Amino acid sequence: MASLASKKSPRKKKEKKKETGGVELSFREQQALQRRERKEKRVAKQKCYVCGERGHSRRECPGILDGGKGQSIYRSNKQKREGGHGSKGSARGQKKKTSGRHRGDSDGSSFDDSSALPTSEVPFVDVATNLYALLMRAGKQTNDPIHSACVTDFPENLTAIVGTLSTREQMSMAFNNSGSCHGLFYIAGVHPSASDYDRDGASILEELNTSLSRDDVLACGPIGIDYSTRCVVDRDLQLDSFISQVKLAVAADVPLVIWLRPDVRQTENYKQALKDMLVVLQEHVPVNHRICLHAFAGAADAGVVLLKAFPNLYISFSSIITFNKAKHLREMAFDVPMNRFLLCSDGPDLPVSQIANTSKKALSEPGHLLFIADAIAKEKNVGLDEVLICALENSCSFFDYPFAKIPERLPTLTQTEKDADEKTMETVLAEFDEEDERDDEEAYAIAAETLALNTDCWACSACTFLNDNPAKAACGMCGTERELDVFELPEGV
Repeated sequence: MASLASKKSPRKKKEKKKETGGVELSFREQQALQRRERKEKRVAKQKCYVCGERGHSRRECPGILDGGKGQSIYRSNKQKREGGHGSKGSARGQKKKTSGRHRGDSDGSSFDDSSALPTSEVPFVDVATNLYALLMRAGKQTNDPIHSACVTDFPENLTAIVGTLSTREQMSMAFNNSGSCHGLFYIAGVHPSASDYDRDGASILEELNTSLSRDDVLACGPIGIDYSTRCVVDRDLQLDSFISQVKLAVAADVPLVIWLRPDVRQTENYKQALKDMLVVLQEHVPVNHRICLHAFAGAADAGVVLLKAFPNLYISFSSIITFNKAKHLREMAFDVPMNRFLLCSDGPDLPVSQIANTSKKALSEPGHLLFIADAIAKEKNVGLDEVLICALENSCSFFDYPFAKIPERLPTLTQTEKDADEKTMETVLAEFDEEDERDDEEAYAIAAETLALNTDCWACSACTFLNDNPAKAACGMCGTERELDVFELPEGV
């Protein structure tokens, strides 16, 4: 074995010298040469799915002029047979470039046909949207009107918008610009991410208490706890802030708008946050207090438990329900009673699916609530107007404020009318039973007569019964009496 190895080694050295021009290589140069050789072998085995040739990858294909990101000048074999242009690989790249939110204009100013707003004349209310975040994302000033930041025109039946104030700066800006927009209301509260704004918490609670006494502030929120990795505030500090605000809202007798970061995967942080929230609500909130789960998108079982525990609890649905993957949320929308849900745009993040597919800069706007209501209507198998009427009635009931006159629904029967209808149905059914009895008697008599006159004699096969009375009939040919066991005649026949 040693002799064989000694014979092979000089040959390898000669081959290396030929490749390097007879120059001796250092150890590092030999390693680089070996890596280059291995790479060349791998590339030689590769096959470009754009042009079908071997020796290069798609991004190195000479048929793509812009580095593998555009259409190829080649055609795949399948598209050659179908007569199409371009290649499967290039089409895939083009789809990746223009799919999802990257389709359409970059400014989000034009939408496709699928994004047409549903139409209705029923008034509706957006119960929660972050006005100042929407203005900032749209490049507007904080004192600009809200409709200037929206691409979609406000529907005429958009009666009111409830803005969320989560920090001290937002409260001061909103109250300084109050009265600038008709139909604009607020809900004020300290967000979990802003719980450490003041370490003592006394001054911010005093401002919040003052804010809750204003006529244009309708509720306390959105408040809650967030144990996810996105929130860096200490859990104990969040819990203390949440309890303090809950006590403040209960003392002022204003509704509570509670936010819990959604987590369908049911992580331990989410379960602990949900548990702590339930404990706080059970200990510090009366059973009949008005509560709203803001833009709820968590597990359906948590929403069902809270609906059963608090009779005046509402669930507000956001744009998440319009996405196909939110099956758990649509199932919960089917189970939530018609008098226990609200509608919120929760802008500017996460626009509805119909708008998100048109532009990479699309925002969630109050005018998009019609898409959310339409999604709920499809799940409940009712009309859009019915959902909007219920949402308006629920909004007025939750905030205890008459936003608009509730339209009249389809006329419903009173208890007296229902009793009259039941009596009428009983009478009709009795008449039908009497007619059925008469029909049965008539059919029975006809059958008996048919049996008596048209049935052949079982002995001679003749139809010559002489007597009209079928009970005493006898054959006129052979005199055989008729067998009556085959048909039982009624009494008196």
